Amino acid sequence: MSTKLPGPRTSVIFNYQDHTSCDSLIMHSGLVLITGAGGYVGFAVLCETLRKGYYARVAVRSTAKGDAIASAPFLRTLGLKQNQITFVTIPNFTAPHAFDEAARDCTHIIHVASPLPTALDAVTSNNEEIFVTAAKKGTLAILEAARVAGTVERVVITSSYTAMRTLDAIFGPDSADVVTAAGSRILDVPGPYPLDMVAYPASKIAALNASEAWIREHGEEIRFDLVSIAPSFVLGRNEQAQKPDDLLTSTTLLLLNMLLGLHSPSPLPSAVAHIDDVAHVHVASLDVEKIPGNRAYLVSSDGLKGAAWATAKEIVKKDFPQALKKQWFVLTGTQPTVCNTVDASETEEVFGIVHKDFETQVMATVAQYIELKKMEEE
Repeated sequence: MSTKLPGPRTSVIFNYQDHTSCDSLIMHSGLVLITGAGGYVGFAVLCETLRKGYYARVAVRSTAKGDAIASAPFLRTLGLKQNQITFVTIPNFTAPHAFDEAARDCTHIIHVASPLPTALDAVTSNNEEIFVTAAKKGTLAILEAARVAGTVERVVITSSYTAMRTLDAIFGPDSADVVTAAGSRILDVPGPYPLDMVAYPASKIAALNASEAWIREHGEEIRFDLVSIAPSFVLGRNEQAQKPDDLLTSTTLLLLNMLLGLHSPSPLPSAVAHIDDVAHVHVASLDVEKIPGNRAYLVSSDGLKGAAWATAKEIVKKDFPQALKKQWFVLTGTQPTVCNTVDASETEEVFGIVHKDFETQVMATVAQYIELKKMEEE
């Protein structure tokens, strides 16, 4: 099906098996619109959605991006049903009514897409438009599309624990203030935003505040509710990665830089999360009968204290001695930690999980890096 929409909106739905246009999309009781599936978290969420038997309609900005996702070897391991994954092209996620057609007939929406910083110290011009305005507009476009569709039962939006904490508190000094999903909210942070890593949390704050305000305003007139998932710094396998450098393009970079001998002058928060937990909580949230809506849920491991990033070196020394002999890792790197106290116990209670700890996150990330290094040598 190919439909030309007014203005910048163009939508094409095609199936992943042959990438050809199809005349119709069979209606399914669990059709989930997903954005951001080309990213680290988004791809994990997509795979978990498919693994749980839902049908996924993936919003991408170009057919090339859809092709890249569809050709990921890991998807072939999931044993997908015919047309279980389809794609809709939306060149501009922030355009008015951008997702209206894409959301048609969907029962759920998972909105992961959001601008990400390229580096902690990156200087980018026009950060307000690139990060804050884009994140807020995209979020509101998703909510409006859910309202127009009339079939959506729940919208799940990827937020961040950084949306619930001031920037000063995130990067130091240590703070005993406890972040909770229900009680921690920050007023929108005005610009200018000199660095990506200043603009990013500001964008998450703005998007979370805007989405919750939208629900308060329209809650009586809509049939769906909202769940916000707020992960801390995410580590673990990246199933899209096909070479070692592919692991140096997301938050796993922050861990691997230290293990590759680099020195970070900036401390990282002690709040960390396993990618498997992040994906699981997103998809489990689709169950409107079991998971309460119009709430936020934190995903963060290692209790209130969190993790010390430098301990990853001891984990590698203990569990991956052969990689050290090959000099794939150099344990002279440094990564300071600042204590950020995050209480994610409510998430564990509601979802019936225990967050995977930092050691498990490190081992998963490092083991994949080693796998890819071995493949590179062959």
